[in-house]
Formats: sequence, C-alpha cells, structure tokens
Amino acid sequence: MLLKIFKYSIFIMAIISCATPTKEKTKPLTRRERQLLYYQRLRAAQWQEITKKKKSTPSYHRDKKISVQPKRQKKKEKKRPQIIPVDPHGQRIEIEQLLTFHCIKQRMDNCDELSTRIFDKCLQEYNPGDRRLTDCVKKSLK
Repeated sequence: MLLKIFKYSIFIMAIISCATPTKEKTKPLTRRERQLLYYQRLRAAQWQEITKKKKSTPSYHRDKKISVQPKRQKKKEKKRPQIIPVDPHGQRIEIEQLLTFHCIKQRMDNCDELSTRIFDKCLQEYNPGDRRLTDCVKKSLK
C-alpha cells in the first residue's frame, strides 16, 4: 500500500511539474532591438525571393574562331544650321556698332584696319542677311 501511494505521488508530481510551464520574464524590447528584429525578418523574407531559381535557357559556348561582324551603320548627314534671314541693312548697322564698341573698349588706335579685316573674313564665309555673319563677327572680337 505504501508502495502504491509512493508510485501515485511520483506520478502526480510528474504530471503537475509538466503541466505548469514556467513563464520566463521577458523585458520589453528597446527601439534599436525592435528595428534590428524588423530588418532581420525583412531580409529573411527577401532571401527566399532571391534564392529562387529562375528558369533560364541553357547557355552554350561559341567557337572562338568564329567572329561576327557588326552591321554597318549608315552615316547620318550632319545637320547644317539653317540660314536665319535678317535685314541686311540692320545687320550692317549692328556689326558696325559691335566693331566700334570693341575699339572703344580696347582703346585701340588703328581700329579701322582690324574691323575691316574681321568683317571681310566673315563676309567671305557668310552672305549678308545671314544671322551667322553677325555671330562670326562677335566670335572674332572675343
């Protein structure tokens, strides 16, 4: 009888000890720990997507002796700036003013020679009434 009581008491103690789990006290997570846990879970979720095998076509190696020549491309025509028409009389006045102002700014004595040389050089390249003639004179004065 004593042996039966002893067996039952051990059996009951085993059941009671297994039946009541002890709760571990967990301290609340700090802000940094919460952030670390969040990003750890995020990386784990993305890792599964990254490691998925993509269906790819089997690759093969070409013989190194074979060379492929690229297709020839047609040469594109260079776009020339279009002639911008300007009043030739107004253009002549503007050019004279530019040359005179340049002479005054530089305080030059023999300005007539320089101005006629610049104007003649640009006049050989462009026709009167073309905006590029004025641009040429401006570039030459710089």
